[in-house]
Amino acid sequence: MKNMLLCLTLLLVMLFLLVSNDDAQGHRNSAMNLECASCHLEGPPAKIIIKGIPAKFQPGKAYQVTVEVVAKLKSLSESKGGFAVQASAGTLKVKDEKRTQILGDYLTHTPEGNKVRKWTFLWIAPTVEEEAIITVMGVAANGDYAPCGDAVAADAVVSKKAMDKSKK
Repeated sequence: MKNMLLCLTLLLVMLFLLVSNDDAQGHRNSAMNLECASCHLEGPPAKIIIKGIPAKFQPGKAYQVTVEVVAKLKSLSESKGGFAVQASAGTLKVKDEKRTQILGDYLTHTPEGNKVRKWTFLWIAPTVEEEAIITVMGVAANGDYAPCGDAVAADAVVSKKAMDKSKK
């Protein structure tokens, strides 16, 4: 009963914020930060899979990255999930304009990208920094357009600059 009351309260607060703020975007349009778990509560377990980021990067090289949110949770609607990614170094670039976008310091999903649980983008490795941390948080939505019962996961990958063999 407490959980249901908490979910209902969160839903009412979110609806109020959306109605009262013309600038607010629903999460189906994007993830505003890496704090998905602060709203999406009490869902089943999920896992983030990050592919394409090497343990050792070549400075300035573009890497195609794929992020997937894996959960047994089925969606009741076309709203299946979302994600946000941030890199401590290097540059995130949109590869799939239909499903991903840049908002501020984050690369995140678009409304069309909310219909899937797997996204692709580019990470341009830094030229100066010795290390980059790419942090991802994702949601597997249950499709009821409420924040309760969705599966949330987060992960990070550390990539270090490859040694220049010519300087040995």
